[in-house]
Amino acid sequence: MFSSAHLIFILISLAFTAAGTILSRRYITDINLMLKICLVIGIVSEIIKIFSVADIVPVVTPVVTNSAGGIEFDYRAIGPYTPYIKAEHFPFQLCSIQLILISVALLLKDARKLSSLFALMYATQIIGGILAILLPYLVTEYDSLSSMLISPRVWQYFLYHSMIITLGLYIGNSTEAGIRFEQWKTTALGIMLMDIPSFYLNSIMSEPVYLNGKLVGVSYCVNYFSSYVNPIGLNLTQKWQWLLYLCVRCVLAIICIYSLFLIKRKRAYFNR
Repeated sequence: MFSSAHLIFILISLAFTAAGTILSRRYITDINLMLKICLVIGIVSEIIKIFSVADIVPVVTPVVTNSAGGIEFDYRAIGPYTPYIKAEHFPFQLCSIQLILISVALLLKDARKLSSLFALMYATQIIGGILAILLPYLVTEYDSLSSMLISPRVWQYFLYHSMIITLGLYIGNSTEAGIRFEQWKTTALGIMLMDIPSFYLNSIMSEPVYLNGKLVGVSYCVNYFSSYVNPIGLNLTQKWQWLLYLCVRCVLAIICIYSLFLIKRKRAYFNR
């Protein structure tokens, strides 16, 4: 699961997270300033991602030809070239949504709602960021450390998630955030509600294949929030297996969120 190149980038992410955490605690005393800095970093990161994953492709039309071997399908260019970004790169993943949450946090004035939002950001940024670094889908696209080291997309991915974790840790240690242990329940519920749209988006943005009007598979699939395909490579071929995966995933999420808030409460008790 962990290649040597991946392990190196995990260490790089750990180093950037540690450095960011130390510097932010020492020099940034205003949570709004921290949010603004991270928002700028996130926007720059998203721009780098867009230009890294965009492909310039021609507008084509399918062509069917008859040959001795039977019917053959091909494509013929019929128009200009155009940029194209695959649906999997759209900003609908949990970590990409953090840019929206950061923006809302900067605009929100109600202290109670802001505290609930910070609790949600605290959990999703730390848990989501760590999982993204440990289980990145993009490492399978590279065959060597050198190819990863020269890829802006790889650096963008790992440094962005390092920033997300750093911000989560900052929020968790900030008295301005006003996070309470009791908020773990509403935070867990909020994460589950955020998960629901992925069930629709994953199917909408995938490409189904039909034979005689019957669905036989997909030629391209999207997996926002990992709600369709598990990130550890288990091949789930039955609906009950998928439902069991969703249940296990839900239980693990609740355990992680509860543990995160419990650790925060214990640290606050010993730091009194």
